[in-house]
Amino acid sequence: VAAMTLDTRSRTRMDPHISAMLDAKETRVRRGPYQPLSDAEVASALTRLLGASGQTGFSIENISRMSGGASKEQFSFTIVRSATNEREKMVLRMDPVDGVLETSRQREDDVLALMDGRIPVPRILYADTTGEHLGAPGIVVSFVSGVTKPADASSGGSGLGTGFSQQWR
Repeated sequence: VAAMTLDTRSRTRMDPHISAMLDAKETRVRRGPYQPLSDAEVASALTRLLGASGQTGFSIENISRMSGGASKEQFSFTIVRSATNEREKMVLRMDPVDGVLETSRQREDDVLALMDGRIPVPRILYADTTGEHLGAPGIVVSFVSGVTKPADASSGGSGLGTGFSQQWR
């Protein structure tokens, strides 16, 4: 939030994308202190996003807040297609109101698209890079099973400072 108090001259020299992210962050912070989203609020936000993307005939089940990834709010959920009863597990990643790290969901979307087919990354399914439908910038991706780091890698719970063996590099 301190970055939002930069003088006008500094803001005019800033990358326009970063300036827009900081403006959106300031708007979110002014809404008040962080309140965890309820399952009903997450379902409502997802329904708005999927509806705006042209999806119809679905329900959202099994919403669960995911641990880790402290810089983003993450939820796993299952979408059920009404016509076929097909079920698909997905993940919602959203910018929190009070996050300490400001990053771009658009850039995350771009990087995941570039990595697709090269390393195991989730598929981007839906994106709300402005927060118009979700209430904050976010993306919905496919669920990828696995672990975030090898069991024998050294680091703390966040993965920060993870040292990978030659095999994993």
